[in-house]
Amino acid sequence: MNIPLKTIIVGTGGWGKTWCTRTLPKAIQEGMVEVVAAVDVNQDHLRIAAQHLGLKDNHCFTDVKAALEQTQPQICIIASPPHTHEETAILAMEYGCDVLSEKPIADTLESSLRIVETSRRLNKKMGITMTHRFRRPIWTFRDLVRSGAYGELDYLIMNFNWHRRDGLKERQAKMWNTMLIEGAIHQLDLLENLAGAHCESVYMDSWTPKWGNYTGSAQALLTMRFENSVRASYETAWCNASPQHSWEQEYIRAEFEKATIVLNRGGVEVFLEEDNRMQGNPIGKPVEFKESAKWGNDYLLEAFIQWVHGGQKMETDIESNLHSMILLFASMESSKQGIPVNVKTFARENGRID
Repeated sequence: MNIPLKTIIVGTGGWGKTWCTRTLPKAIQEGMVEVVAAVDVNQDHLRIAAQHLGLKDNHCFTDVKAALEQTQPQICIIASPPHTHEETAILAMEYGCDVLSEKPIADTLESSLRIVETSRRLNKKMGITMTHRFRRPIWTFRDLVRSGAYGELDYLIMNFNWHRRDGLKERQAKMWNTMLIEGAIHQLDLLENLAGAHCESVYMDSWTPKWGNYTGSAQALLTMRFENSVRASYETAWCNASPQHSWEQEYIRAEFEKATIVLNRGGVEVFLEEDNRMQGNPIGKPVEFKESAKWGNDYLLEAFIQWVHGGQKMETDIESNLHSMILLFASMESSKQGIPVNVKTFARENGRID
């Protein structure tokens, strides 16, 4: 049996609060981690973390470096805002930690590349918690797409939209392209995963309507072609009048030679070609969800810890996730230029580390 890993969490408000109140207490109970420090600039957030993690005042910090020096953790979990990820991740690796970070890797491609370079140079493991991909309905849908039972995959359609015209926190409202950096990164990562190949070229038209409270774009339409010739169409919108397909309510359709597979508002159906020939209305069969003991961050934390202990590399390691970040920023470049962008060419021109 492995000894619990000494753990520090940086960022205990927002999504970090979920780590402190749900994911980490379960991991402590299961003997996977020993939380030795929590870091946040907000004392109220720290008090909540301390209460749920059993931390004394001298294990709650407002400075990351002090926490690392005084507690000497083995792993660092980052749940602070994206613009803090580079400094925190690099500092933690320099102090000997393997790192598990909330998405995105960082708020810029340049920062993301520097983090990857540090991970390689110091030979430290780093994972990114692309939680969206590891929800039960999406995992069920993904298993069907990957099964090979329906012939060749032709194309994918994905719709994500909701009503957040004025509802974002001040930090997010001021953040450049927060819809893309903190939101669309989930769907782009998922689309590449479903397609089974990296995106070859992308065209994006993005904008913010006059009723949107955003810096940068809040709406976008994308057309993608993958290296295996699968295509995708993707809508992401944060300023719509109603949330038709928001978080955990998204719409994804996969078109195969022998079937159409649909994920719609949490339900999955398969529409076989043989059942729908010449039909006026589609005939589908509901699919039972995949069973697993853990989902989301519970699953990803366990996968990361097993990797740190010498097991299989987690699926969302930083090297793999870097492809999604490059695709994200290539999409932004496409919108800026008004033309399709070759993703590999964009990566070479912007310092991709091979």
